[in-house]
Amino acid sequence: MSACGPSHRFTELGEGRGRVVLAETVERYARADIETSRARIPELKDIPPIEHGVECLEVTYETVDLEERPTLASGIVCLPLDGKEAVPLISYQHGTEVADGAVPTGGDSDFAAFMALFFSGGGYAVCASDYLGLGASERKGIHPYLHATSEANASIDMIRAAHHVARAMGIPLSDRLYLTGYSQGGHATMALSKALQAQHAEELPVSAAMPMGGPYDLSRTSLDAVLRQPQLASSLYLAYILLGYNRVYDLFASPSDVFRDAPLVERLFDRTHGFEEVLEKLPATPEALLTPEYFAALRDDPAHPLRRAARENDLYDWRPHEPVRLCHGEADLDVPFQNAVIAEGRMKELGADVAIVSVGALDHQNAVTPCHIEARRWFDTLEPRAAGER
Repeated sequence: MSACGPSHRFTELGEGRGRVVLAETVERYARADIETSRARIPELKDIPPIEHGVECLEVTYETVDLEERPTLASGIVCLPLDGKEAVPLISYQHGTEVADGAVPTGGDSDFAAFMALFFSGGGYAVCASDYLGLGASERKGIHPYLHATSEANASIDMIRAAHHVARAMGIPLSDRLYLTGYSQGGHATMALSKALQAQHAEELPVSAAMPMGGPYDLSRTSLDAVLRQPQLASSLYLAYILLGYNRVYDLFASPSDVFRDAPLVERLFDRTHGFEEVLEKLPATPEALLTPEYFAALRDDPAHPLRRAARENDLYDWRPHEPVRLCHGEADLDVPFQNAVIAEGRMKELGADVAIVSVGALDHQNAVTPCHIEARRWFDTLEPRAAGER
């Protein structure tokens, strides 16, 4: 889908958090090529035809680390071309990845094409952070997986970086900001929405958010599912959160206190092994992954240190000011549908405009495309241009 055209390279745009150190073109897509791809995918027949070519730039930008000190992170900005009006911005939060090559800026990722097809070809600017500990982020420890504060910080500064890049490209952004992401990205989207509302509402007001397939009730529903009804990826999820949270919360003195084969686990999470390889080489179940003592304590003790840390990263007990739609597959066993039910129920109690968007009896993998279609449809209906057309 790559198209010919001028490449761009920018350095030192802005200052402080969100400062762009380097932004350079990685892909350009012709409108006709994106439309051809859309037409070949039966599930996308209801998405409006592609209106724009797209240019995607890889961005290295300034954010903060876990101690709130300046650090660098990376991400992607995709911009629709040939438009005449200011365009809305979507902040997209990616799902679980364990290798640098698979994140939005990774060479093994088709993320840019994915964003061009679903969003930017339809007139949306899109930005997506790799998060701390992945991509160009400094190699000082593992990615703090499912840590709400660092997910939000990296994404907030990615939004700022996207504004700098769009301005340098001469593409004006409107005042409309939408948030979405799937799986871990659903959790990160909710974390981002909460942080923007609490700390940056005047600078970056959110128009709407659609978290998708996320573990919002992390400490109970999600952890219990991993431990009591393990699925294919349960050992990966559990090992990742234990290693990542240990970086933040000092959960254990040594990985050997937790894992039966600690050297194997640490080696697999070195940012060079892909998701499928880690799945293949890890023990098949959490019970086989962890020492007997640690597994029993985690399963049975509601005050276990990991559960206490996870409670700090639950994301359902607050009231969003913007409309929120929670897309989820009802047959999802990796991230149970009950996460959406609990979040909707509590947020409604608090007075939020929130609703579940069910894509039917689909599991975690098969709900991905339908949820992205629902996000695109909903954002389209909220755009002022769409309101004027009705």
